[in-house]
Parts: sequence; C-alpha cells; structure tokens
Amino acid sequence: MLEAMFDLPVETLTLCAVLVFTLTEYFWKAYLSYRQRRIYRSTTCVPQELCNFEDPRTFAKLRIYHLEQSSFSFWFDLLSEIIWVVRRSIKIINNSNFYKYFTLRFP
Repeated sequence: MLEAMFDLPVETLTLCAVLVFTLTEYFWKAYLSYRQRRIYRSTTCVPQELCNFEDPRTFAKLRIYHLEQSSFSFWFDLLSEIIWVVRRSIKIINNSNFYKYFTLRFP
C-alpha cells in the first residue's frame, strides 16, 4: 500500500503533505487554546500584578468574555478545519487515480 501511495502524481502527494501539515498546525493551535482556556477558568480574582490597573468587576467581565470567546473560537475553528479537510480530500481524490489504489475487489 505504501508503494502504491508513492506512485501517485506529485500534485497529489503535495496536496497530501499540505493536508498533514495543516492538521498538525490545527492540533497545535487547539492545544495552545486549551491551555489558555484552562488559565481563564482557574484565575478567578485579579492577579497581584494587575491590582493597580484593573478593578475586580472589570476583571470578572473580561474573564467571562474570554471564556465565551475561546469556546466559540474552538467550535468555529473545528468546523472550519473539517470543511477544509473534506474539500481538500475531495480534490485529492478527483485530481488523481487515488481511488484505484484503495478500491475493494470482490471475486
């Protein structure tokens, strides 16, 4: 199967490489967003460094806003990534004879 994959045209291999890179980038971004969201959840009072600049009420409003924004961003990015992957996969399948390497053969 691996040898059959390397027999694909260069354009198809390039599209596959872009697909893998994009998915890797997405998972890295999702991991960093998860870490940031964890900080938003755990920090409930104004940090010592910001006490002189921000009152607790404003901090609470900003915290809630950032929690909602990060939740929306996660779902928006996930949906965008799924749509992008499906579109690219269809392009990979249509641009080559990709299907002939992975078809089931019944006797």
